[in-house]
Amino acid sequence: MTLPSWPFRPDPGTVLRTALRLPARQLAHQLGHRLAGPARRPRATSLEGVTGLAARLPPPAPEGTPGPDGVVLFGQPPHDPLQGGWEPPRGPLYLYTLHYHGWLQREPPARALATIEHWIAHHPAGVGWEPYPTAMRALHWIGWLSGHLDDLDGPTRRRLLASLAAQLRHLERHLELHLDGNHLWTDLAALATAALALDGPRPVALAHAVGRFAATVAAQLTLDGLHRERTPTYHCLLAEQLAGVVALHPERVDPHAAAALRSDLARMLAVLPAFTHPDGDVALWGDSQRDAPVTPAALAARCGVDLPLGTDANAPSSGLFRRAWGPWTVLWNAGGLGMPQQVGHIHGDWLGLELSLGDERVVVDAGAGTYDRVAERAYARSTRAHN
Repeated sequence: MTLPSWPFRPDPGTVLRTALRLPARQLAHQLGHRLAGPARRPRATSLEGVTGLAARLPPPAPEGTPGPDGVVLFGQPPHDPLQGGWEPPRGPLYLYTLHYHGWLQREPPARALATIEHWIAHHPAGVGWEPYPTAMRALHWIGWLSGHLDDLDGPTRRRLLASLAAQLRHLERHLELHLDGNHLWTDLAALATAALALDGPRPVALAHAVGRFAATVAAQLTLDGLHRERTPTYHCLLAEQLAGVVALHPERVDPHAAAALRSDLARMLAVLPAFTHPDGDVALWGDSQRDAPVTPAALAARCGVDLPLGTDANAPSSGLFRRAWGPWTVLWNAGGLGMPQQVGHIHGDWLGLELSLGDERVVVDAGAGTYDRVAERAYARSTRAHN
């Protein structure tokens, strides 16, 4: 197999075949997005409308390891954004993750607050305002504020909540309808979380997001409860976001949506064994990775459910299976496209298998090494990189 040269630019035939897979509405949003460009410049960076907390969100799983020289992401050298800025010369995934602020829970409160305040003051526009990092950051900020808002003085509290209000308004205006899939799910999870966790007229105006999030969740799950992008790492992350919304008692604003969300969370948890090794982590189907912020074992513990290991498990609608014989466990992927309109995380891993002996992995897939448009990325997604 000959890998394409990089940077890869698809030929017109590839573009046409891709466009034919997209629903008309998504295609229209794709065209609009390409004409307008990334949503990196908000209309306002501070707005009134969020006055405090209405409920407290269990913090999302942390991402990133802070230290004396900065935060470590993806095993790369530490970077201190307070000294080196918020757009260092790193790849797009690194920059997105830097703007999640996923390490705040691991920082002393004073340092976490300094990080938030520095971002507000020094990043009024740029990659951190794109919808996905905005949604992820909103979730981490709400989680951090749930434990620390009462400790802030009045001016600091108002400054942080005003920035959060502006971010939520920007996110609401720029939902990633051109992408669909996990990006749209996360956008709506952040808005639904804000509607339930925050107090004030702005969260009240976001109450509709709870029902919209429930509809998106239902549309993106298979009959087995697997997220249709068929990437176990993302399934776990999205299930954690759903669990956060459920923990905030969405029946307060939409009882019908609340019942659907609770049912769908139960299905997402029930399907975990079909892609989980005896070590409690995921099979590397699609863009999965080991030791991600949300593993199946961590997700099950967070939600208070058992995670059977060393047993048979089936998800026939999703095409994922697990069989155990004594100390041996084999997982295989029977294939399936999942979401034809969003294949950004799909690999050529159909009919692939992974094997464990006890807690030791013996045969593994490639998973996600990088999202950068380099030859390594093309290889990791190719059929030849899988078992």
